[in-house]
Amino acid sequence: MEAALGDSKNFETFEVGRCQADRLAPNRDCCSDISPAESVIRPILGATLSLFWNRKGADSSNDRVQILWLEEVGIRQIAAVAALGERKRLVLKARIRLPGFVGSPAGSARMACCSSERALFDDLACRLLDLQTMTNCSLNEMTIERSPGQSGKLVCRCLFFVLLFALTASTLAEIIPAGRRIQWDPGVRGGIPNRTTIFANIKNAPYNARGDGVADDTAAIQNAVDACPVGQVVYIPAGTYKISSQLRVKPQITLRGAGMGITIIQGAPVFSGINLLAVTIAPAVWDYDYTRSPSINLVNPLKGSTSITSSVAHGWTVGDYILIDQSNNPSGDPPIDNGGCNWCGRASGTRPIGQWAKITAVPTSTTATIDPPLYRSYDTVPQGVKAIGCTQNTGVEDLTVDNSISDTRDVTEWDFAVNCWFLRVEAKGCHRRGIWMYGGLWNTVEGCIIHDGVPKDPQPGPQYGSDRAYGIFLGPWPTACLVDNNIFHTLTVCVAFEGADSGNVFGYNLCTNMAWLDAGNARMTVLGHGSHSYMNLIEGNVLYGRFGVDSYWGTQSHFTLFRNRVFQQANKFEQTWTVDIERRDWYLNIVANVLGATGQESTYEMNDITFPSYPYDNGPITIYRFGYDTIKTDLTNYDPQAKATALRHGNWDSVTQSIVWDPTISDRTLPASLYLTSKPGWWGTLAWPPIGPDLTPMSGQIPAQVRFGGGVIIPLPLPPTNLRVAGP
Repeated sequence: MEAALGDSKNFETFEVGRCQADRLAPNRDCCSDISPAESVIRPILGATLSLFWNRKGADSSNDRVQILWLEEVGIRQIAAVAALGERKRLVLKARIRLPGFVGSPAGSARMACCSSERALFDDLACRLLDLQTMTNCSLNEMTIERSPGQSGKLVCRCLFFVLLFALTASTLAEIIPAGRRIQWDPGVRGGIPNRTTIFANIKNAPYNARGDGVADDTAAIQNAVDACPVGQVVYIPAGTYKISSQLRVKPQITLRGAGMGITIIQGAPVFSGINLLAVTIAPAVWDYDYTRSPSINLVNPLKGSTSITSSVAHGWTVGDYILIDQSNNPSGDPPIDNGGCNWCGRASGTRPIGQWAKITAVPTSTTATIDPPLYRSYDTVPQGVKAIGCTQNTGVEDLTVDNSISDTRDVTEWDFAVNCWFLRVEAKGCHRRGIWMYGGLWNTVEGCIIHDGVPKDPQPGPQYGSDRAYGIFLGPWPTACLVDNNIFHTLTVCVAFEGADSGNVFGYNLCTNMAWLDAGNARMTVLGHGSHSYMNLIEGNVLYGRFGVDSYWGTQSHFTLFRNRVFQQANKFEQTWTVDIERRDWYLNIVANVLGATGQESTYEMNDITFPSYPYDNGPITIYRFGYDTIKTDLTNYDPQAKATALRHGNWDSVTQSIVWDPTISDRTLPASLYLTSKPGWWGTLAWPPIGPDLTPMSGQIPAQVRFGGGVIIPLPLPPTNLRVAGP
C-alpha cells in the first residue's frame, strides 16, 4: 500500500495497523492522559525499527531508526461521541529520524516490521488485549515515496503510526467488561443486496402460474426458481398461489413478490412436506449432523482470536464454513451442561456451545484465519468441523407465506444458510415455528410480520402450548444472525434461542398478544431455552411479555438485555415475572432497560432470601426472579450464582419508580446501541435511541409499533448500511 506524501511540514501519515478497541477512558480532556492502556503504549518509546531504502542507481540499504516520541491526538471529544455512539479514531504519532543520502535521487522507503520489531508490536497488542482495551490488531508494511535529505545530514521527519480504534460504544466496556460480551456484528455482510435483474415473471410463459387461489402453482414456482441464474430475481406478481408441496429456494437468487398480503403463497389443505418454503439446497446435499466431515481437535482457541490451530492437518480451504464447539463442562465458569437435551448440539447434544465461522485464510495445514472472531475460549475438547451443503446469498422478499389452511409443522425453514435474508415477509399460521434457523451464519430477518397459531382462535387453546406457535426458533447453531424491525403477535413466544446459538441480535422488534393454553399464564416474549445459548444481544425491543432464560434444557449464559421496554401481560396470575433468570444461567447483562408498568408489579426481586417459597398461582408480581429451578416454588436446586453473576445497571423499574445503578460501576453514560453506529436507514423520523432511562420520555416508539398500529414509516425498511464490520 502506497502512503500519501505529507504536507509542507514534512509530516507523512500512513497506517501500519488497525485495531478494534473496546475501551478508552471517558471524560478525559488532556492529550497526555487519555487511555487506561497508556502504560503499555509508552514503553515503545525508544524502540527501533528497520527502514529499507530502495534508491535509484544504488543498492538497497537497511537503516535503523528510533522512535523518539509518541503523541496521542484526535480524542478530545471522546466522551461526547461515546454518548452518540459514533465511530472515532485514536491516532498514535511516532517521530523518528530518517537518514539522508549524499547526491541520491528520489527513491522509496518501506517501513518493515520484521522479527524482533514485529514482536515488539505483538507484545503491545497482547498487553492491550490483557487490559481488555481492544479485540485484535494487525500490522501492515507501508511504502512511502520521498526525496533524500541534504548532504551529510540526518533529516528529521515524522512518521505517524496509526492505530484505528472503533469507538461505536466507547463507554460499553466501562459498564460491561470485555469478558462478558463480544463485538456484535450481525446480519448479511455488507447489507441486503438490491437485485434488479428479473429472470422471470412466473405468470408468463414458460411457467404460466395462475395465482387464482385455486390452481396448483407449485411446479410453476419451483421450475422458475430452479432455472433462475445467479444474482437474479424470480418475480411473483399479485395473487394467491396455492402450493401442495415444499418450495425450495436455492442459493444465490431472490424470490420476490409484490408485497405482504398482495403476493400470497398459500399451502393447500392437503399438503406434502414439513414446511411450505425452505431456504435450502437438496436434502441429500446438506450435512445436517456434520457426520460427513472429520472432527478436528483445536489447540487452545482463545476468545477474540481470529486464528485457530488444529492438532492435525485440518484440510479446510478458504471459503469453507466450520462449526467450532466443545463438550459439556458442568463444573466450568460458567457451567456448560446440555441438561439431557439430545438436539442442543453435536454428539447427541453433548457439545452444546459453539459458533460458525468462515475460513478466510489458511497459512499452514494446521492453522486457519476465521471470521467472526472466537466468542469464547473453548476449553473442553474443542473441535472444528466443516459444514457441508450451505445455502448462500438467497433472499425472499415482499410476500406472504400462509400456512393457516395447510397446517404444516413449520411455515419456513433455513438450512445451513449463510448471508441469506427475509425482507418484508409475512409468515402466517405457525403450527410449530414461523421461521426455523438451523445452523448458519450472517442471516437477516427484517421488516417482517410473524403471527398466529393454527388455528388462530380460540385463545387460549391447545394450539398455544409447548413447542407450538413459536415465531422464530434459533437453533441449533445459528451464529451472528440479525432479527430486526419485525412484528410478532398472537404467538406462544416471539423468539426462542435453542442450542449452541451465539452472537445473534434481536433488535427493535414489537412482540405483543402472547397466548397460552392456560388463560392465567403470563407469557414470555423472548426465551433462552436450549443449552447453551451464548453471547446473544436483545436490544431496543418493545416486549409485552417477560424476558426469560430457563433451565429446562440445561445451562445458558451471557445474554445482554439493553434498552428494551419490557411489560408483563396484565390480568395474569401465573409466572408473573418481568425478567426471569433461572438456575445455572450466569453472567447476564441487564442494562438501560425500562421494566414493568406502574401499579402492576409490587415486588422488586424474588430470590432465596426474599422468597424461600411462594405460591405458583397468585404469587408475587415481580420485576426480577433469580436462581430458581424451572417452575419450582421453593429452593429445590436453587442457584445463588444466577443473581451473583448478573450485571444490572441503569434500569428503571415500576416498583422502585427510579433508575437503579450498580454502585460499583462509576460510568453512567449509556451508548445509543451496542451494534449500530447510528440510526438505521429504515428508522424514519422517530426519536433515536427510542428507549432508555436516560431519555425523556423513557419509552418512545419504534417503527414496528407504528406499522402495527396502521401507520407508515418513510422510508420503508431498507437494507442497513451502518452495521459495524468486525476485524481489520
